[in-house]
Amino acid sequence: MEMKSTDLVSLFENALKGLSDQSLQEIGLVIKVGDNICLVHGLKNAIYGELIEFEGGNSGIIFNLDEDSVAIFLLDNTIPVAELEVAKRTNDVFRVPVDTSMLGRVLNAVGKPIDGLGQIQAKEFRPVESVVAGITQRVHALGGERLLRAGRETLVGLTHVRLPSRLRRACPAPRRTPRRAWSAGINYR
Repeated sequence: MEMKSTDLVSLFENALKGLSDQSLQEIGLVIKVGDNICLVHGLKNAIYGELIEFEGGNSGIIFNLDEDSVAIFLLDNTIPVAELEVAKRTNDVFRVPVDTSMLGRVLNAVGKPIDGLGQIQAKEFRPVESVVAGITQRVHALGGERLLRAGRETLVGLTHVRLPSRLRRACPAPRRTPRRAWSAGINYR
């Protein structure tokens, strides 16, 4: 019987030559697990906040990047993650559903329904970590200009601090009536 000597590296290179980089997945191995946090080695191109899936069914969010490993916060503490388990990148950050179909539903912290009414059919998902609108945009969106004005009066009455100009422009100070005229029943408005 005659043995052929072949170079295994060249066989692997030939097998992978036709594949695009998009079809290859970056995977890592869990090297340490404890307190709902695990360390994974091998995810070199991972980004902060990226969602990682484990072969056991759990998933997690990357919250620390080191040179040779990443630390991942596990999202489900009921599904165990073992050492030497394979972890795969999703190339996307953690997103939660935001939709009117969520109104009246009971959700857990991950955005999954726990009320027994079935899955949520959301059309829009947003990243958990995103830029928040400024205070003036949020107040005007809620129609709370009067509330902001009342809060400003309270601040001015309690402290002698000058408010930032953008808050002064957002809600001008109300006209004040002299105390003597108010107690006498004279209305200046």
